[in-house]
Amino acid sequence: MGLTLALSAGYFGVNASEKKAEPAEKKTEKVVTAPDYLVNKGASFSPRSSVNVDDNCGSSSLKHCVYIPTETGMDKIPLQDTYTESEITSYISAGWLTPHPDSGLALYTN
Repeated sequence: MGLTLALSAGYFGVNASEKKAEPAEKKTEKVVTAPDYLVNKGASFSPRSSVNVDDNCGSSSLKHCVYIPTETGMDKIPLQDTYTESEITSYISAGWLTPHPDSGLALYTN
């Protein structure tokens, strides 16, 4: 009986070590890098977390006063201190930015 018990314990020990661990569940987290808004400052565009279109869209411009990243743009537009007009034009062409619904062709004064 002692030999059978020893062999059984050895068998279970070998089997337990041969079991492969199941791969850990991969968790993906959406990282939003784009700013909430991009405002037209004339020579460049600045990121903002909030805007007041009624009070701050003033002088006329060839671009809208405020832009909002689209869902795709939220993943594609890098967070920067400023953006050039060329970058904004590129983001609009790619469908990554859309004008704020209350924004007109103007500069953001604040």
